[in-house]
Amino acid sequence: MKGSNFGYLCKQGFKNIRLNRVLSLASVSILTVCLLLVGLSVLFSENVSVAIGGLTDNSLVAVEVSDEATEETKSALLTLIETNDNTEDVEYIPKAEGLEQFKESLSDNAGLLDALEDDNPLPDMIRFQVKHLERMPETVAYVTSLEGVASVQSTSELSRALVNIKNIVTACCTVIVAVLSIVSLVIISNVIRASIFARRKEVNIMKFVGATNTFIRFPFFIEGILIGLIAALVAFGLTWGGYTLLLHYVQGGDSYSWFVNTFASLIPFENVWQQIALIYAAGGVAVGAIGTVTSIGSHLKV
Repeated sequence: MKGSNFGYLCKQGFKNIRLNRVLSLASVSILTVCLLLVGLSVLFSENVSVAIGGLTDNSLVAVEVSDEATEETKSALLTLIETNDNTEDVEYIPKAEGLEQFKESLSDNAGLLDALEDDNPLPDMIRFQVKHLERMPETVAYVTSLEGVASVQSTSELSRALVNIKNIVTACCTVIVAVLSIVSLVIISNVIRASIFARRKEVNIMKFVGATNTFIRFPFFIEGILIGLIAALVAFGLTWGGYTLLLHYVQGGDSYSWFVNTFASLIPFENVWQQIALIYAAGGVAVGAIGTVTSIGSHLKV
C-alpha cells in the first residue's frame, strides 16, 4: 500500500467516525462500560490477593519444644525448621526470654509473675512464618513429626479457607473477564455491522470501480481501532477518578472506622495504573479491530 493511499485511508477512518456520530458514540459507550467492568474485576481480584497476603504476614506458627529435648535435639530441630523451603523469620525463644516477654505484655502487673522465675512453667518456643500460605498444613505436619516437638500451634484451617477464597475470587474474575470480552466483541460487531450496513451502497460502488478488499476494509479497520482507543481512554479516566474517590473515602472519616479497617489495604492506583491502562488499550483495540473485520466481510461479496 502506497504512503499516499495509507494517509488517505486513515483520514477516511477519522471521517467515518465524524459522519456517523450516533453509531460511533453508541460503540464507544458500550465498549467503555464493558472495559470498566473488566477493569473493576481485575482491581477487585488484585485487592483480594493483597488483603489475603496481608493476613499471611500475620499467620505465624508457634512450636512448643519438649521439656525432655536435649540441647543437641533443640539445635537440630531449629536447623531443620530454618532449612525448610517454606519457612522464614525463624526465631528461637528460650523459656526465660518467653517469661520476660509475658511479663512485658502485662505491663504494671508484671510483678505477679516474679514467683515463676525460679520455677518457670513455660516451654522453649520456636516461631516462624510460612512463605506460601497454601502450604501451611503441609509445613505444620512436617514440623509436628520432628523429634523434640511437643506441640504446634497454627492457623491451618484459616489458611486453607483464605487460599480457597483467593482461588474462588480469581476463578470468578477470570470467568467474568472472559464473558465480558465475548459480550463486548459481539455487541461492538453488531454496532459496527449496522454502521457498515448504512454505507453498503458506498462499499458496493467502491467494489464496482475496482477497489480491493483491503482498500475498502482499511478505513473501517482504522475506525474500529479509534473507537477502541477512545473507549479505553474514557474507561481509564473513569476508573482513575472513581478509584481515587474510593481511596479518599476509605482513608477519611472516623464515622466509618469499621469500613476503613476492612479496606485499609486497598492498592494505590499508582501501583496498578500501567496494568489497567494496558488491559484497556489492548482490549479496546482488539475488540474494535476484530469487530470491524468480522462485520465487513459479508459486504465485500458483490
